Amino acid sequence: KGKQDLSYSWMDSNWYFSSKENLEQFKSNPAKYAPQYKGYCAFALSRGDLADISPEAWAIVDGKLYLNFNLDINSAWEQDKVCLISDEACPFNAINSLNETVRGVTILRPFIDERICTGCGLCEAKCPIEGEAAIQVYAFGEERMRDGSYITEEKKKLRACEKKVEDIPSGFILDNQ
Repeated sequence: KGKQDLSYSWMDSNWYFSSKENLEQFKSNPAKYAPQYKGYCAFALSRGDLADISPEAWAIVDGKLYLNFNLDINSAWEQDKVCLISDEACPFNAINSLNETVRGVTILRPFIDERICTGCGLCEAKCPIEGEAAIQVYAFGEERMRDGSYITEEKKKLRACEKKVEDIPSGFILDNQ
């Protein structure tokens, strides 16, 4: 952990060091020693998100310092693994990983197929990131009522006529019936 009396201001940030030798080495070539992505979590940024870091979760790759959220995330990042926890939590298989180019680098990112997603929120609940989840579930065109029911007369009629099919999840509509 860095000390207040061993600090250096560079690129609009204060950098703290544990020894005078480390401070002097950094001063001699800050760009060489500064972490990539302005010190944000490399794993989160590879998925288009921002997250803070733990100073213990780091890796040097091709002479560059990368920091990550925690040791588990750092391990996954070092192994170049895709975060599959949210994908595996989805009972409707609505999450897919697709290649996307971000800042000139092609990465594998999770995407939600909105045609299949029911908005259950299991992916968000199972996200391993501490604090705010890396995946957020929002409703499109949501309604907020102070009282009454969301079930309209039209919906009641449709539900009364609908056939129950046991082998598909609730909420799916079959076109071939």
